[in-house]
Amino acid sequence: MSCRTKLKQLAAFLSFYIITIDSSHDHVPMCDCALNQFRYFLNKQGRYLLSTCKTLHFSAYSMSAFEQWKCKQYPILGGAVSPFLSVLDEDFICRANISGCPTNCVCYRSATGKTILIDCSNKKLTSFPSIKQIDLGNSSLIISLNNNSIATMPDCFLPGYEWIRNVSVLRLENNAITTPSDNTLQYFLCNCLKADIHLFLKGNSISLLPYALRTVPFAYLSLDRNSLKCCGKSWLKSWILEHVDRIDGAKEISCEDMPGNSPFLPHYTDGQCLADTTNIKTL
Repeated sequence: MSCRTKLKQLAAFLSFYIITIDSSHDHVPMCDCALNQFRYFLNKQGRYLLSTCKTLHFSAYSMSAFEQWKCKQYPILGGAVSPFLSVLDEDFICRANISGCPTNCVCYRSATGKTILIDCSNKKLTSFPSIKQIDLGNSSLIISLNNNSIATMPDCFLPGYEWIRNVSVLRLENNAITTPSDNTLQYFLCNCLKADIHLFLKGNSISLLPYALRTVPFAYLSLDRNSLKCCGKSWLKSWILEHVDRIDGAKEISCEDMPGNSPFLPHYTDGQCLADTTNIKTL
């Protein structure tokens, strides 16, 4: 088959995708498994044809044009818009019928099959979902519980909650999580999280961070938009500085008990505290 014929076939194939993928249009498609198949084709067949048949006039479908096309990640992966040729295989996902998927939640599987994703965001939940049977195999687990009304953490050793100990990414943004007096938050952080977890706690009502937080082996942590009280916690500044590259917005974390709710790192000294540090509970 001649180059010209092959390129005509490629052009016909691409004509089905131009309207939905071309970044000149307002609509940006989701980074799903179908789009990943097209990306695979384009990277393999498209690059080969355009390089081996480069003497032909085919500027309308140059790789530089394809590299401008974008797709949007699903919210459970952060919702970023990126050039789709550069998105990793693992970040293309497709809806999947997974045994044990919680009621009212949506389950996905990554294009590589290496990750199971459970989206329970915006479901008016007041507690973690109980998942009694879910076969992960060798897959990692990502779960989003964003934008609910969850206030407390469960015991991850009770039936229905053992899955928590296998989570690689746990999104708990915009809930009602507090610092309860019974130390359940401390217990959860110290006993229920696997190594290198990505933990999202932005937008809750956490006031006191437990000292035991220093031992949590997280790879990423978000804490901003909480009701943190920092007075009497001199260890907190050194801990944040030690992990500043892994704590999202570390230098902008603010404290309610400091003047003007000011950023913690540049301004913290016990002398600047608005509260009586002798009455601050140390967890």
